[in-house]
Amino acid sequence: DPYTNYQVGKSYITDLKLNEALFYIEKAHRLYKKNGNVPLYLIGDLSALNIAVANTSTDIRRTTIKDFLINGIK
Repeated sequence: DPYTNYQVGKSYITDLKLNEALFYIEKAHRLYKKNGNVPLYLIGDLSALNIAVANTSTDIRRTTIKDFLINGIK
């Protein structure tokens, strides 16, 4: 369920566990995209999370924000 993954990711954000949060938010994004319906709130949270992770770590794999903004809305 994409919404459940999104909520788990949001829980990790509140605990400041950004790597775990990114995993679940990206998973929610993939599931929503598979269904052809990506909510704008998810794209916004994913963008902000990518910025936060980029500012704290260079070792983690991350997708560019531009890709989510361009391809995620479709």
